Amino acid sequence: MVALGTAIGAVVASLYMKLDRATSVMPMGIIAGLLIIMMIFIDNVWVAVPFLIVMGALVGFPVVPMNALLQHRGHNLMGAGRSIAVQNFNEQACIPGPGPSTACRPAWACRPSARSRPSAW
Repeated sequence: MVALGTAIGAVVASLYMKLDRATSVMPMGIIAGLLIIMMIFIDNVWVAVPFLIVMGALVGFPVVPMNALLQHRGHNLMGAGRSIAVQNFNEQACIPGPGPSTACRPAWACRPSARSRPSAW
């Protein structure tokens, strides 16, 4: 669901955002961070699905203008190809971080609580 929202947000951003206003989307990242914190209060799938789509759209909307701004400024500093290579390297270098931290959780943190189980259990 987050991927669907991210795709929607990126398409909308590509239609309405211009490079000169790219930095104006940064507060959306703060809003998305607050929404992630609010997810701990959601225990209904009918609320969670639209919530995840909206959260994905808020995260996906800044992706297009921020990448365009990064590539534009990078082109001026070091060339377009090198700028994109540095961006991709940094994105890929950040991916392994969450993996080990979630894999090393204690066993009690992985079990669902009685409150989060569906009523059919």
